[in-house]
Amino acid sequence: MLDPLKKPLTSHGIVRMYVQGRGRQVIGMVVFFIIKHSPAWTMPIYVGLMIDLLAHPPEGRGRRLAIYTAIMVLLIAQNIPSHVTYVRFLSRICRSVGYQLRIRVCRQLQHLSLLYHNKAGVGRLQSKVIRDVDLIENGPKIFIEALFSSIITILVAMATMAIRAPLALALAVVLVPAVVAIRRGFRGRLGSRATEYRHRMENMSSQVSEMITMIPLTRAHGVEEEELEDTEKAIGQVTHAGVRFDVISGWFASSGWVTFTLFQTLFLVCTTVAAMHGMLTAGDVVMFNAFFASATHAVLHLLNTMPMLSQVRDAFASVTEVLNAPDIELNRGRDEVSIVVGQIEFQGVHYTYPGQGRPALDGIDLLIEPGQSVCIVGPSGGGKSTFLSLAMGFLRADRGQVLIDGRDVNDLDMRSIRRNIGVVTQQSVFFSGTIRENIAYGRQDIEDQTILNALEQANALRFVRDLPDGLDTRLGQDGLTLSGGQQQRLAIARAIVRQPRILVLDEPTSALDAQAEVDFRRALKVAMRDRTTIMVSHSLRHARELDRIVLIEGGRVVAAGTHDTLMEHDNFYSRSMRLLEADIQSLDISGTAVGPGG
Repeated sequence: MLDPLKKPLTSHGIVRMYVQGRGRQVIGMVVFFIIKHSPAWTMPIYVGLMIDLLAHPPEGRGRRLAIYTAIMVLLIAQNIPSHVTYVRFLSRICRSVGYQLRIRVCRQLQHLSLLYHNKAGVGRLQSKVIRDVDLIENGPKIFIEALFSSIITILVAMATMAIRAPLALALAVVLVPAVVAIRRGFRGRLGSRATEYRHRMENMSSQVSEMITMIPLTRAHGVEEEELEDTEKAIGQVTHAGVRFDVISGWFASSGWVTFTLFQTLFLVCTTVAAMHGMLTAGDVVMFNAFFASATHAVLHLLNTMPMLSQVRDAFASVTEVLNAPDIELNRGRDEVSIVVGQIEFQGVHYTYPGQGRPALDGIDLLIEPGQSVCIVGPSGGGKSTFLSLAMGFLRADRGQVLIDGRDVNDLDMRSIRRNIGVVTQQSVFFSGTIRENIAYGRQDIEDQTILNALEQANALRFVRDLPDGLDTRLGQDGLTLSGGQQQRLAIARAIVRQPRILVLDEPTSALDAQAEVDFRRALKVAMRDRTTIMVSHSLRHARELDRIVLIEGGRVVAAGTHDTLMEHDNFYSRSMRLLEADIQSLDISGTAVGPGG
């Protein structure tokens, strides 16, 4: 399990993941890479020997021809088994590292605060887990096939030249400063274009993810074209950034090709002149030019992979950005709680969101007793959702204390607290599984009878039993689509099946019709019994049914009490309730006016 307290993971740390504990696999991969690639390095020698057999026939040249050819055929034939073995070693290493990185990123995402997730966005984080890790996973293949192969090819070529003709080696060494100059000239621009392209890809992924999520709402409001404009803009930015990256890569590749082709032409002229003066044989000229061509090709291949290596390097930065993000909800090493009574207290709590000047909560003092039901009301932006996030430990107070059962949440492992909290949100989320699996989510030890009892308490048992497959009915993708009221009642069942001491409800009825809301309220009355309940709701009809109403405005508690107490004074709640009653009365009057005699 990933410990978020470990020291930061660097790009070098990721590279070490490829070799730590994999010594035999790495050695096997290198050995079989050399073996399988050997025909490419020996072919120029073979061709040079064949030409010398023709130009300067020695005794027994037929036997030499047969020996040279047999060796070459064997080297070529062994490529199949050695290449497959090399690929097997390489694949095991790369896939294993990719697996580890994805697991580490996913674990880190579970540790990172919800504020971080909200800022980053689902699409952007998905891009890091999928695209960036995929680039890192394929990094060794690029390194081996390009850098390692090129280095060995160049070393073999230069060693052969050094043995046969040091003059030819001197000509070949001229390549080195050319390679360095080209690499330095383009490295910075390649890196910046790769970073720009990644950022645009992440933005597009986020935009497309949001577009797909919003399709029902987009279709309902007939704003498909407006939504497409934003998506097309994000896609266009990716295209533009991709073109800029491709163009600089094209300049880089073309500059390398022109430089090395000119060097290759010059090398051929020089070796031909040397052969004319008897310094080299015809076979040497062919052999050295073949080696020079292969070395040139190797260097070009290496340079052409630099854009991809820039993307890999940028992917390293992207993944380590998540793995080393400081905005972590730290729980490890803090006190675990086995029994929760349900008392929640805010003592002078202040909280300001990063980058915001005005505090979301400004000195909140509030005590919620065990078993008490409290409705948090107030105008939009007043701090209600922030209050819930602090109570759940998703945010940490800048000043003041949030206490659960008299203990500061900063001293507690909030995971152990949340196992005693049931949550019902505005939009209930169900995965592609059965009703049984969704109700028992995260708990494999829950028996069917416990699930049925929870469904009954949530006023959902009747409609579940009426389904063709009952508890085995599948939800989500390729499964049953539930009504809003059914979803919320299942959400209550999922919340209370764990027998929580605290029940948190965040706008649970905002998407329900009148009958569904009535069914939900019936289920809620049962669910709230003997539990501390905190509800945030704009639907004020629920408020009077709870023990206490807390009015939060401008980040402060401005009033608290029962429905009757708050109605005695002029405040947001009393004004809203009077408007609501007036609306209901006007609807009744209007309905009477257009009755049967109208």
